Amino acid sequence: MKKINDQIQDKAYSTKWEPETEFSVFAQPDKDFYLSQEAFFIHKYKVLHCLTSILQPSSIIELGVCGGGGADALLSGVDFKASYHGFDRWEHLPPYEEDGQVKHWDRYGIVKKLFKVRGFTDYKLTQTETRDIKELPYADLIVVDAAYDYRNCYWDLRLAIAAKPRWIYVDDQTGPDVPLATRDFIEEFKDQIDGFEEIEQVNGGCLIWLKK
Repeated sequence: MKKINDQIQDKAYSTKWEPETEFSVFAQPDKDFYLSQEAFFIHKYKVLHCLTSILQPSSIIELGVCGGGGADALLSGVDFKASYHGFDRWEHLPPYEEDGQVKHWDRYGIVKKLFKVRGFTDYKLTQTETRDIKELPYADLIVVDAAYDYRNCYWDLRLAIAAKPRWIYVDDQTGPDVPLATRDFIEEFKDQIDGFEEIEQVNGGCLIWLKK
C-alpha cells in the first residue's frame, strides 16, 4: 500500500496521456487561474488517470463531477471499460462574457458531450444535492470531490463507506476542512479501513483502502 503513491507518480511522469483542453479546467470561465499553474494541473489529471490505471476498478462513482475533467481522466485510465455514476448539483449558472461574447457554462451538457465524443455509454448522471442521497449503489472506487467544508465532506465520506467500495479517493486535501474531515473519518471508521496514503498532486488527495 505504501508504494502506491510512488507507482502513481512514476507512471504520471512517464505517461503520454494528457487532459484534452475542451473537457478540462482549462476551458472553464475561470481558466486563467488554472492556466497560471498549467503544469501542476496537467499533473493532477495525469495522477487521476494513473490512479485508475493501477487500481483497475470496474465501476466508479464520483461525487462532484462539475464539467467532467476528473471523469475523463479516471475513465481514460481504464480505457473507458468501467461503469460510471456521477452525482452533482449542476445548478444553473448565470451567463458570463468572454472576448466580447456572452457565453454559458453548461457543465452538465459538457459531460454529456464528453461521453458522446468518447463513445462511452455505460454511465449514469444524477442531478442532486448529496445530502438528499440516502445511499449509494456499490462501486469499486468512490471519488469524493463534491464539497470542501468539513461537515459536507465528512458526510460524503460516510455516504461513500456505507456503499462498501474497495477504495475511496478524497480530492482537495489542501484546505483546512477536507483534510480534517478525512482524518476524523479515518479515525472513526478505522475498524473498516485497511490503510490509506496521501497522493501527491497540486490539490492533494488521499486514497483509502477498505477491508474486504
